Amino acid sequence: MLLGFLVPVSFIFIQSLLDNKIHILEDVEEAIAAPIFGDIPTSKSKDKSISFEQNNNVTESFRLLRTNVDYMLRNHKGGKTVFITSTIAGEGKTFVALNLAVAFSLLNKKVLLIGADIRKPKIEAYLNIKQEKGLTHFLIDRSLEFSNLIMPHEGTNLHILGASRIPINPSELLTNGRFDEVIAYGKANYDYVIVDTAPVNLATDTLLIGHLADLFVYVVRANFLNKRMLNIPRNLYENKRLPNMAILLNDTDYEKRGYD
Repeated sequence: MLLGFLVPVSFIFIQSLLDNKIHILEDVEEAIAAPIFGDIPTSKSKDKSISFEQNNNVTESFRLLRTNVDYMLRNHKGGKTVFITSTIAGEGKTFVALNLAVAFSLLNKKVLLIGADIRKPKIEAYLNIKQEKGLTHFLIDRSLEFSNLIMPHEGTNLHILGASRIPINPSELLTNGRFDEVIAYGKANYDYVIVDTAPVNLATDTLLIGHLADLFVYVVRANFLNKRMLNIPRNLYENKRLPNMAILLNDTDYEKRGYD
């Protein structure tokens, strides 16, 4: 009987010692002093663009995120720029960028969604669209007019500019001055400019253009990112490398937390 008790307890204890993944908001709060937006639960749908006609934990979480973003930008005048990033690929930053943009467009706001992760663009694939020319073309070809490249999203106030192609020199293109023109146009013509950027641990791109953001949403994926890698967003926040940065925990298990 004693062995029957000790064996499973020992197994659970060892398993907890070996578990180095982030699971809940408290794991993030213990490591980083940055503001926390909350969390987005795991979506049961395979679609990357969620339906806000349904009322569930996912849609309500994005509505709450929208409210929190709006609150943090309440003192900013004119168009507001919100950059979305993460530590590594696969944490759901493009999913967050897309659905946050849709959430704002449902408030009758003019929203521009930009795919600035030109190393590994996903926005067009997520929306099942194809732009003949996109952000990369604009950065390369100075004869192109930015307004001619924007694609409207059917039935909403959302406009989209995907990357369209992967360049060989993304960092140089993003800092040649043309991306500054993109953001200036967005702030002058839209209420919100949502920018999907590259993961900060894989490329310098996001740090090079980060000064153009009014707010950074830093996505951390639950049950995916190693806790030791939280030192990256912690250092970025403490050294003010990403302006107005706040953390969003993505892909949490609400059923285990007792939300349902």
